[in-house]
Amino acid sequence: MVANLNLDMFLTLFPVRDVIAFGAGHSSLGPVAEEAVRGLGLALSADPFPEQVIFVRSDHYAFVRQGIPALMLSSGLSSADPTVDGAALFRHWISTVYHSPRDDASQPMDFESAATVARLYLRIARAVADGLTRPRFNPGDFFGERFGAAARRP
Repeated sequence: MVANLNLDMFLTLFPVRDVIAFGAGHSSLGPVAEEAVRGLGLALSADPFPEQVIFVRSDHYAFVRQGIPALMLSSGLSSADPTVDGAALFRHWISTVYHSPRDDASQPMDFESAATVARLYLRIARAVADGLTRPRFNPGDFFGERFGAAARRP
């Protein structure tokens, strides 16, 4: 295992225009994600909720603690459809559906955006698989300093 690409809760409630790459600033996966995002004509946006420390609260963090660089992509808050307020839709979904009995497969989905997400993860996975070196934490990164040695153990 050289990297964890976490596909957890990439909401496709509206046509995706931008992507948030949680963990991108911690490892060499960041530039790989940035190139893949740009290659699909999308924008890469900063974490709009840094106070929620999502990077350490999601499923991929167990891998980070074992020294494996990780990346979790999420749809941004901007819709490619100018008539749709993506941020409002996201906030409404989080406050009324997320982790409730309504959080099921009947939720609306923009299928073209879902296909774009699949292509995005494929681009990143191929770049990692075809890379000449395994992903690494950035020099001096907190997670690399704290957990990176775990990945180098025999």
